[in-house]
Amino acid sequence: MAEPILWANHAKRTQPAMQWNPDLRAFEPVIDPDTGEPRLEKIPQRAHDGDGDPFKPKSLTLVHATWIHYLRHDGHCVRVKLTNAAADLDVDQKIAKYHQAKARWFGWIPLSACPCALRVGGQISQAQLRSDDAKHGDPCPPGSHSETRPCPHLIAERAVRQAARKKIQAARDLTFQPEAEKLLRGQQQQTNEIVSALTEVVKALAPKPEPLGKAEAKAKEPKGER
Repeated sequence: MAEPILWANHAKRTQPAMQWNPDLRAFEPVIDPDTGEPRLEKIPQRAHDGDGDPFKPKSLTLVHATWIHYLRHDGHCVRVKLTNAAADLDVDQKIAKYHQAKARWFGWIPLSACPCALRVGGQISQAQLRSDDAKHGDPCPPGSHSETRPCPHLIAERAVRQAARKKIQAARDLTFQPEAEKLLRGQQQQTNEIVSALTEVVKALAPKPEPLGKAEAKAKEPKGER
């Protein structure tokens, strides 16, 4: 019997980007702060059996996962493809081993894994972890977490990595500001410093009240009730 014909499904190349809400303990859409619109993320092409209905192709990657959803060292969650093409289902080849070795080198963590379990098993070093929960916590029981329901250690690690990345990005954004904004920001800072200095000078030059004499002090004392 011949092998089934495999086709790449071009109908859907993007999907809404999701992020974990620790308060609701559920995923929610990522909203772009500039536009107010939901952000989209690219998804890998998927292999489909071309012998069936072309409008309702049967996905073969539901059984053979051809990517791993990683938490990267910079806090981004991305899917890393393990094959060279959408119709390729062999995840035990050179390209897959390369991406997995790269993930171990940078300390990337699969969203379905527990960082503490990876640390205890020697798959990630303690120096590659940033949160105290992931560095010193106990591994979560098997089956208590998944890609759609991350363990609390991974959630804590993701929060710390994203916070560190935001600081780096904020400093980088300042270097790309237009010259007019840089000049205005410098003038505002200079104005604030001048106002602060003048306030201190005025406080220093203000006349201090002279001490009252005994008669004046006695006259200002509140009179008791008669």
